[in-house]
Amino acid sequence: MENLEFVGGDMFDKIPHANAIFLKWILHNWEDKDFVKILQNCKKAIPEKDKGVKVIIFDIVLMDSQKHNNDESVYKTQKSMDMDMLVFYGGKERNEKEWATLFQAAGFSDYKIFL
Repeated sequence: MENLEFVGGDMFDKIPHANAIFLKWILHNWEDKDFVKILQNCKKAIPEKDKGVKVIIFDIVLMDSQKHNNDESVYKTQKSMDMDMLVFYGGKERNEKEWATLFQAAGFSDYKIFL
């Protein structure tokens, strides 16, 4: 792709200037303070005044059993994935309210979650 560049580095130190940042299944690997640090570095990497500049995150949003139309298997699968994140990485899956809290803690004033 002509307009895409992959850049190596330490996302806890600095993220290079970007017109868009894509994070795919990364943030659930980290505890809250590290999650916020990554998002703060993303925010620093995107110019405030440029419209249309985005941080795009592909990750899981936990939902309660009512939002799954009481489908217990979906709810149990999400809880199992949450335990995997905790045991193997020290991270966790988050619900919509937890995502919102961490976005605000990182300094983002606006976000959209698509389910």
